Amino acid sequence: MIIAQITDLHVRPHGSPAYGRVDTNLFLSTCVEHIEHLETKPDLVIATGDLTDCGRDSEYSILRDLLSKLSMPFLLVPGNHDLRERMRAHFPDHNYLGSHGYMNFVIDTFPVTIIGLDSVVEGKSHGQMTQEHAQFLDMTLKAHQQKPAMICLHHPRFKQAYKVWMPLVALEEISSRK
Repeated sequence: MIIAQITDLHVRPHGSPAYGRVDTNLFLSTCVEHIEHLETKPDLVIATGDLTDCGRDSEYSILRDLLSKLSMPFLLVPGNHDLRERMRAHFPDHNYLGSHGYMNFVIDTFPVTIIGLDSVVEGKSHGQMTQEHAQFLDMTLKAHQQKPAMICLHHPRFKQAYKVWMPLVALEEISSRK
């Protein structure tokens, strides 16, 4: 199985570049086009947070439009720039996001179990793993031991001494071969 991970999309309203100069919408559009033209296309795309820059309705509409150009399924994990209720409202067909509270999820329909953890502390830039997260993860891993698991979240699980710019697209082949 091939999975493409994209992160920190920071989609903005049209004509409003990030920091007054970075056209994040163009970068995402180019990223989607690149994924679509890969010789071997991914089976799945996972967007791991900061999908929008300010959590505006207009940003989620643009995000949905840009990601709808993907020919393969995509999953969403929120980041600190996202707002849960607006995200749910703009992606109602993504029922794995739930109807309220944290957007923790497990999808077991692929050769690898995909676990999404919502580490968002609304209104803050840092992430947090609560006891509820730990229990969800523990129960999920115990229940899905028959195949590999991939845990996806926006915030790193370690303290950062500095911020590292991650590439917009990272491809990783996950194989169940022994």
